[in-house]
Amino acid sequence: MQLDSHTAQLFQAIAQDDEHAFQQLHESYYARLLVYGKAFTLDKELIRDHIQNLFVGIWQQRKKLANLKQPDAYLYAGLRNNLRSAIRQSNNRKRLLEKNWTPSKEELPKDADPEDYAYLHRLIESLPTKQKEVILLRFFHEKSYAEIGQIMSINGQIAQNYAAKALKKLRKHAHILEKIIYPMLALLSSNYFV
Repeated sequence: MQLDSHTAQLFQAIAQDDEHAFQQLHESYYARLLVYGKAFTLDKELIRDHIQNLFVGIWQQRKKLANLKQPDAYLYAGLRNNLRSAIRQSNNRKRLLEKNWTPSKEELPKDADPEDYAYLHRLIESLPTKQKEVILLRFFHEKSYAEIGQIMSINGQIAQNYAAKALKKLRKHAHILEKIIYPMLALLSSNYFV
């Protein structure tokens, strides 16, 4: 009960735009929420993302959260609900990602080398799931980072971070980026791929 009382005080201070109180709340609960999240998934990256989303939401809704009756329970329930929803959505997205996204020969430009596209396909398939998903949504489906964040139930900045990490890995294969990704951006704008 003492923890709930201290947490309630932090929420009240946060409602008054106290960034130090917000930082204290984050420091007090981050490790606990990380451990709790493992009850739902062993994907630490997913747990961290949703803890971050939880705290972003707290800051955005801080005025409304000043008088929570059980602020400790609010934090745990918020993470639990977000993770359960994300896991359901993730299962649905995995089914979509399992579909072959390599363009057919008819969709390729006349001078395209199918072997290059096959190589790119293997490179993207080797990325971690979230990085792969961001790359596919960004470059193959022309989604903005805000849209990707909404689709993946993460912050748009996190989606941008995933893309940066993926592109860093793909840059090791710069010849493919130059031959395919950059021209593909031009093709996408010409509606070669739907």
